[in-house]
Amino acid sequence: MASQEEVEAVAKGNTMAAQFLDQLGLVFEINRRILHPLGFSLVVREGPMGKYFEPIHVTQDPRGFVYSPEAFKEGEARLQKFLEEAGLSRIEKRVEVLGFSEQMLIHANETFH
Repeated sequence: MASQEEVEAVAKGNTMAAQFLDQLGLVFEINRRILHPLGFSLVVREGPMGKYFEPIHVTQDPRGFVYSPEAFKEGEARLQKFLEEAGLSRIEKRVEVLGFSEQMLIHANETFH
């Protein structure tokens, strides 16, 4: 069984990850491009130990999740800021080294857009 210190360390790590990915606009982009079209959403919530991720799944509504215009604008601005400050140069370096930015799906690529 985990000690209280271990539990708190994991909670702190999860809090830092949730806050970090949210501030960079990466939660927005993961949701927009992958999770929302599949009926899922990764929501950042605030709890007693800080921010944490809460996955949500909607099966009944074929629209799934859609950002409000305000939330979309905010998420897009965070992502754009991150990409301009560090993300795009990181992607360019990855392409230089590997020859690609993201690993392509072999079989699912034809149906997953």
